[in-house]
Amino acid sequence: EEAQTGRGLGTEMISRFVEEVVFARPETIACTADPDVTNTASLRAFEKAGFRKVRELVDPEDGELHALVKRERD
Repeated sequence: EEAQTGRGLGTEMISRFVEEVVFARPETIACTADPDVTNTASLRAFEKAGFRKVRELVDPEDGELHALVKRERD
């Protein structure tokens, strides 16, 4: 929904998913994602959810440039 953009919902959803699903397994030490580099809202949401940009890469499936972002367990 257009009216819901810019309200921090993406950041909240990413954070909760990582904390409640990804890091539910104690042996999981990190989580990665690869948002499109042109999607600044997505990149910002990942950053606010504790991810840091590791590098950029071309996704072989879509041929587009993506950012590899990573969040390590606290």
